[in-house]
Order: sequence, then structure tokens, then C-alpha cells
Amino acid sequence: MSLITPKRAGVVCGLIAGVAIVLLELHVINQSSSSTASIGILFLPIPFTLAFIYFFLVGTSVTYFVLWYRSKISVSRWKAIVAACIGAGLTLLFVVTAVYQVTLIRVTAHIETIDTLEELQYAFEAGPLNRNKFVLGMIAQHPLASSELLHDIALIEDPKLFKPMGSYFPIMGENQSRGLAVMRLVASHEHTRSETLEFLAEVDFPGMDQVWRMYVLSSVASNPNTPVHVLSRLVAYEESVIDWSLAHNRNSPPDVFEKLIEREEQYVDYYLAENTQTPEHIFRILLGREYQCSYSPDCAQKDKNLLLDRLSRNPSVPADIVHEARQKMYAPGAASQLPAESVGESEGWTTR
Repeated sequence: MSLITPKRAGVVCGLIAGVAIVLLELHVINQSSSSTASIGILFLPIPFTLAFIYFFLVGTSVTYFVLWYRSKISVSRWKAIVAACIGAGLTLLFVVTAVYQVTLIRVTAHIETIDTLEELQYAFEAGPLNRNKFVLGMIAQHPLASSELLHDIALIEDPKLFKPMGSYFPIMGENQSRGLAVMRLVASHEHTRSETLEFLAEVDFPGMDQVWRMYVLSSVASNPNTPVHVLSRLVAYEESVIDWSLAHNRNSPPDVFEKLIEREEQYVDYYLAENTQTPEHIFRILLGREYQCSYSPDCAQKDKNLLLDRLSRNPSVPADIVHEARQKMYAPGAASQLPAESVGESEGWTTR
């Protein structure tokens, strides 16, 4: 009996492909800067299974035809032809995909090296794969991208441009570890003008995922070029990701700060405590803020100290608030719960 059978060949091909795709997934997870990237490990069986099935079919069908052609197995010609067609079709699909991916790698690598606005404009208007989301992402994050070019990208009605990006291959430049959507890259760019940001704050069309739209709005809320009246509208969404950006934005107007402090949301408080433009009376509210925590007996104090630490480091916080914040952090039972970077600091520390 031959050691090589269609089934064995399929299993070997499937296992090799499955292991390869898992290793690529692990590499992507390791390179990601997302705090939730490690969750992807739980889903590794999915790409492994898909890769295994695909290449199991390739290995089985190709081996089936080869063995028939060499008269190692006795089957009808039609079965052999069907096997050959399946194997050839799947192999051709893999080759075409690979060629497309190599082309995409070369195009995105070229965009990264562009040093003139004219070349960048050409890449957007007439360059190869100029409407591919990865190509648009490279253009949108390019430091030479003009406000007009960024506005033209923002006008493209494609739901995929609002969704996070990810790839096993180096085709996203500095965005490789973050995977931000194209429209978030536009909304975050320092050259994006106020009109574009206002457009992104309002744009909505059929097929757009509203969850990912909130993340684009969070990038709009964080851009210092966003008009004040737009920031005031964004706070009405009452979405955490938007609130965090608004609390961090130094251009947020007083009415936004007033609504944010009413949220009584821990991370909103942290960003308000760090913001040098936060009104003084809000600093005083934050000084007295208390948190509830059920994870452990001391976690509420840890959360409180993280807030106090941010207040004490903000150069815009009045001296009496800084003094009281430090006193509360060093109070008996509280010093052991200080943030790691604060433990051991002397009373004479300087704000950083």
C-alpha cells in the first residue's frame, strides 16, 4: 500500500497551512498596540480550521489526480478530472490572491516613500489600487497629505473605510499595530480642516456600521481642528469613546466639560484631570470624587489614587488642590495603593 494517499496529503497540506496562519495571527496579535488584541488568541481555531479545510481540499484533489495519472489508483476518468478541476481552481485562486497581495505590498511601500504632494495626489487619483482601503489608509496617514486630499478621501462613500483594518502583511505603515479605520486616520490628521471634520461628524449612509461610526466620531472629537460647535454636538451622543476624546481635547468648550463631569465615569474623570483647560471648579469636584469597586477591597482606593495622581501632575490645577490631592494619596492606608510611578516620590516632586 502506498504511503501517499489523497487523504494523507490533504491532512499534511492542511496542517502546514493551519499552523502557518496561526503563527501569522500570533505575530499580528503580538505587534498590535490594542489593549484587547490578546482576545484574538481565543479565536485562533477559526483561521486554523478555514486554512486547514482549504488546503486539505487542495492537497487531496491534486494528489488524487496525480495518483490517477500515474495509474497508482483505479478510478474513473471523470472523478480524476473533477479532482483536477477542484485542485487547479483552488490553486489558481491562491496564486491570484498571492499576486494581488504582493502588488498591494509594493504599492503601499511606495506610498510610504513618497516625498512630494504631487506624487501622493497621483497615487490617490490614478495610482494602482487607488480605492483599496489599505492604499487609502497609507495616503490618509501620510504626513504630506493636504487638507484638500484628506477632504476628498472623506467624501468617499464606502462603509469599509469606517471599519478597523488588519493584515498579516506590512501594508499599513505606522498604523500596522493600531489598525485604525481609514476615516479615523483622516479625522486624526493634523492637516484635516474644520469643514472636513464637521462633515465626518455628520456623515451617515446606508450600510455604515454605527458602532464603528462612533469610533470615527471619537477621532473627530480628539482633533484640535474640530470646531467648538461640533464638539458641543458630539457630547450629546453619550458614548464613552467620544466622551474620552472630548475630555482630553483642550479645545472643548465649557458646556462640554459641564456635561462630562455629570457622567461620573472613571476614565472621563481621568482625562478631565489631565486636561490643562478643565475649569477649576471641575478640578474641585474631581478632588472629592469617590468610586465603587467590587473586584477587591482596595480597588476603589486604587482608582481614586489614579485620579488624584493625575490632578497633582496637571500644571493648571491650583496649588491648594494639588496639596490636598497629595495629602489624600499619602494618607494612612492610601499610600500603598498609589500608582506605581508615584510610589516613593517625595513631597517636593514636580508636576510632569
